[in-house]
Amino acid sequence: MENLQTATETSRSRSKKSINDVIGLLSSRDGKVRQMAREALVAKGSQVTHILLPMLETKDTITRWEVVRTISEIGDGESIPNLVNLLWDDDSDIAWMAAKGLISIGSETLVPLLTALINYPESVRLRRGAHHVLTALNDEHSYLNLSPLLHALDNSLNQEEITILAAHVRQKLTENHTDQQDH
Repeated sequence: MENLQTATETSRSRSKKSINDVIGLLSSRDGKVRQMAREALVAKGSQVTHILLPMLETKDTITRWEVVRTISEIGDGESIPNLVNLLWDDDSDIAWMAAKGLISIGSETLVPLLTALINYPESVRLRRGAHHVLTALNDEHSYLNLSPLLHALDNSLNQEEITILAAHVRQKLTENHTDQQDH
């Protein structure tokens, strides 16, 4: 029994080392190597999300972009707070990839995204990214009537208006979610 446990622990250790080796390839200067690493990690799915998330702090732009893309393609809900935070990123390519990730995750992203808009309506980058995500999810959530909020995100310098509209949409969303659970 002890040998089986030791073998299992050794296998886990090798697997983790193997995953870390693949993650390390996201920093390669060779685009083909990065693509193959990204595809291998996406194939592993949500089991690698928690390992990738700390890498969002790296200073290397190429590595950060690859990590964001990998996380976005995995589409694990665990990454939503990180992806919402990346909408503020100074690098517009990283912010755009984060928005694509939120879109691919779908409905689950709405409450955290609306909460960010309520708390930080002054952020032009956040408003731009939120507009992209909400536009993409609008058809699926037509009952929310996102048009006034989208218009405000596009045109309004009035932060209070954005806060009020985002809070209204969030309330409708949570009420609808509660109604669906009651039935």
